[in-house]
Amino acid sequence: HDPALAAHLETLGVDGQALFWPLLRSLLTEVLTRKQWLMFVDHLLAHPQHDMPSFLLLLAAPSYLINLRHVLVDAKTKDEVAKIVRRQNP
Repeated sequence: HDPALAAHLETLGVDGQALFWPLLRSLLTEVLTRKQWLMFVDHLLAHPQHDMPSFLLLLAAPSYLINLRHVLVDAKTKDEVAKIVRRQNP
């Protein structure tokens, strides 16, 4: 929960669909390195009990965005935010 970041993104006109859908649609392939993506998918497939894959997938996008907070708060436009959530970020 980050009210300041949420307020900033709302000011830019960025909604949840603009943030989460690109990440989920691509299964994070655009933002993770090959090695990171293989590790992520390994975790999804290695823990099938109790709907773990879907649970991890739903948490992956918000977790990734939390790590990008410092970049997202510096974004000046909705287009900048869109570019951030569609590229690999160190």
